[in-house]
Order: sequence, then structure tokens, then C-alpha cells
Amino acid sequence: MSRLALAFVALAAASVACAPPDGDDESLASEGAIVGGQQSDDPRLEAVGALVRMRSGSPRLFCTATLVAADKVVTAKHCAIPSAGAASVVDTDEVYFYTGADYRAPTHKARVVASRVASLDEGGWLGRGSDVAVMTLGEPLDVEPIAIAASAPSEKDVGRVLQAVGYGVSDEARTHGKRLSGPLTLRATSGKPMQRVFAERPAMDAHFGGLESADFVEAERERLDALWSYELLSGSEIYAGLGEGDVQPCVGDSGGPLLAKTARGYEITAVASASFKGWRTCSVAGEVYATVSTPTRELLGKRP
Repeated sequence: MSRLALAFVALAAASVACAPPDGDDESLASEGAIVGGQQSDDPRLEAVGALVRMRSGSPRLFCTATLVAADKVVTAKHCAIPSAGAASVVDTDEVYFYTGADYRAPTHKARVVASRVASLDEGGWLGRGSDVAVMTLGEPLDVEPIAIAASAPSEKDVGRVLQAVGYGVSDEARTHGKRLSGPLTLRATSGKPMQRVFAERPAMDAHFGGLESADFVEAERERLDALWSYELLSGSEIYAGLGEGDVQPCVGDSGGPLLAKTARGYEITAVASASFKGWRTCSVAGEVYATVSTPTRELLGKRP
């Protein structure tokens, strides 16, 4: 993870997918690494793992996921089904869930045998509704699952510092594969997030002009207009990042958890969904996360 890097690159009608971090030509997912994050050996994060697909006998990272039951992981819908109308990756590829500090040396692994996605399929950053999926493993893992938050973050939680975790790209050299984590500030749970982060439009333009290039703002005026006016999908999306010391999800972090610390440990509030992609490998604009409380319980057949 970088200080600013993780999910899909898309905005309204403009959607740009990023190739998987292992250099595959076929893009199953989006972005996904934590820029600015630190490698974490916290045993409580062992439930956070990498989704890999086998290519010529070797595992290729494409997303991040979190164990929420002995044989169930939650991730992003676009990790399970890359695009609207496409087949599930479980049906087209040999997919595994690997845990461990580095996915190349897994401590636990199991094949993914099935997936289900959230029923809400319209609206939102990617135009696919609630970007949440639950995958079933072929065998239970002897790993302590992470609890699902009882409810989605609300307005009273804005400003709270949460924990982002992922295996994605962490720098412009596309370094990836280690489980990285770091702080991410919740900025909005509804409305237009950029108008919550920046007091006025020129401030947002200056942000991108400084971190991308002097030509970026003028060249990408139409996309920046869409970003400024984008409104979160009510009840299904939240926005995090751009706070002091915040990390940034990037390529390979898609589906990775946004965790809240509680007296009992961690609980998962949302999964990395999408971000505004500029000219750099990773975003510099924070991240859209898909809330998991309601859709995950529905997919697991549990009552709230």
C-alpha cells in the first residue's frame, strides 16, 4: 500500500481498469495496494488474505479478501465478477485464498469454490450497486475470522481513523504481494465526498496539480468535474483517505478490508471498491469503500 493507493479506477462514464500487479495482460479486477502502509505481522490480521488465480502453475494476485467465517471470505463484487454480465472468476479460473504476511509464502490456503454477490446492482462509482461479494472456500481454515460490523459507519463516525489492509501495489515500481496496513480517515458516509474534503473546487484542482502534474488539471477537466460532483451511493458507499498520515489503496487492494478497532479486536466495516485514477500508478484521491454489514449478512443468510 502507498500513502494513497487501492481499488478500481473509474468515475461515472469514465472507467479505466489497471492490469493486475503480477503483469498479467488479462485484468480480472482493478487496482489495489496500500501506498505508505507498513508490513503487518499482527496475528489478528491473519484473516486478511490474497485472492490469487493460477497461471502456468504459479499464483497471480488480483484482489484482497477477509475471512469472516471458517469457509467464507468477503471481498469486492468486481473481484468476483470483473464486469457486468461477465462470468464469475470461480467459473473461469482456478482461484485460491492465501493468508500470510507475503502471499508468495502462504501460511494457510484454500481453493475458492463458489461466490455470491450483493443483489443491489445499479448506481455507485462502478455503476454496479453494492460492490460486495462473499466467496466460499473448499475447506474451512484454522484461522480466527474477523467479525462483521453490526452496522455501516454513519455521520457520527466521520473523522474516525480506521485501518486499511491489502496486498496491492505500494509504489510506482509496482512493488506488491506483502500484507500492508495503515491508517485511513473516514471522510464521508453520504453526499459528495470531494466537497467534504475540499472547501472549494480550486483547492481540489490544486491538490491534483501538485501531485500529478501541472498539465493534469486542464487535460482532465471533464473527469475532475465528475469527481467534484460525484455523490456516494446511499447506504452502500463511504469515502476514506486524504487525512494527515493516511495511506492510499492501489492495484491489488480491491476487496481489502477497512477495519475498526473495538474492545474485542477488529471488525470489518467495508471493502475497497474504487478510486479516481490519474496519471500515476496509484490514486492520489482517497478511496471509495463498499459497506459490508447488510449485504454480507444477507449473503451469509444471517439476521442483523
